[in-house]
Amino acid sequence: MLVLTARILVSPQVTAVFAFCTHGFMWLPEIYRAFRRGRPSALGGLDVVRTTVPGDGDIASGPSLGRPAEYILGTTILRSAHLLYFLANEDNVFEIGERAWARPLVLFMFLQAGFVILQSWVGPTFFMPARLATRNDVYDYHPPLPTDLEAALGDCAICMEAIDIGGEGGSGEKETSIAPLRGARKEYSLAPCHHLFHTKCLERWLAIKNICPQCRRPLPPL
Repeated sequence: MLVLTARILVSPQVTAVFAFCTHGFMWLPEIYRAFRRGRPSALGGLDVVRTTVPGDGDIASGPSLGRPAEYILGTTILRSAHLLYFLANEDNVFEIGERAWARPLVLFMFLQAGFVILQSWVGPTFFMPARLATRNDVYDYHPPLPTDLEAALGDCAICMEAIDIGGEGGSGEKETSIAPLRGARKEYSLAPCHHLFHTKCLERWLAIKNICPQCRRPLPPL
């Protein structure tokens, strides 16, 4: 280990290979996984900003970066910080010379992080042509809304609460969709057996069992 560390400090070529292997492609597997499955990564979620108005309760005011997205950005910032310190700062404790490729590598890391978040916000295949982005082998849990948005969608069989577009989700908190980028369709999930659930409720259920809570038929990944 000491020999490898010494060689990394001495050899610019080994330093470049080591940095690119450990930092350069940190989010590419997640990008490819989301594209291949046709579903956004769970790491790139967005939340709704809630403001409390006295007497009116919680009012959703718009989208914001959620905790998964904060994790992506935080991880990228921490990894890039020590990369910049050792490879783009000549005053580091190991006195390693500045590497010209260090800053472009950090920029590439942030581009990957933004790409993961955009896949959740816009769609996992937003960067592909329409004819290539269409996946017939991936089930869509979020079909188009009915014409009458006020029509009742029934009750969620998991939490036993009404499924209201822009209303209360499975957590019991008032929410609104991040339309038009994500849309109200993300608030509910229609299983292949035509049973309807809150998306959050079904996500928690599928984390335990991959069957429908009502008819016990196998379900594809959400």
